Amino acid sequence: MKYQLAAQTLRLRIDEAELDHLLREGMVEDTTRFAPGLCQTRRLRLTEVAAPELHMDASVLTVAISRAQFEAFAAERPRRDALDFEWPVASAEPLRVGVQIDVRDSHRRRHDRSSVNPGSID
Repeated sequence: MKYQLAAQTLRLRIDEAELDHLLREGMVEDTTRFAPGLCQTRRLRLTEVAAPELHMDASVLTVAISRAQFEAFAAERPRRDALDFEWPVASAEPLRVGVQIDVRDSHRRRHDRSSVNPGSID
């Protein structure tokens, strides 16, 4: 999972393998280790709640989104846009959160499948 944070914008981008894992297991995560005992984990979770949730403690950031909404979004790939929402922040501009599926990886996967079985229609 690629993670980008700049000012009040957070973007999570997953590839097709991570998408498969997310849809099957309900969560995908990655961890960055800065030093022994010092790390940060990012999690993307699918839940049954309608509204997105954001949880953060000292070392774990969890973005939870609606499974139904995400599955509908993912079914329309490849697409360049993100599943976006805003997280309210008291006395500040909201945090804009976007979850994307890597378009290049989706195109590559579709191309690889069609070259294995040239008669198939995706």
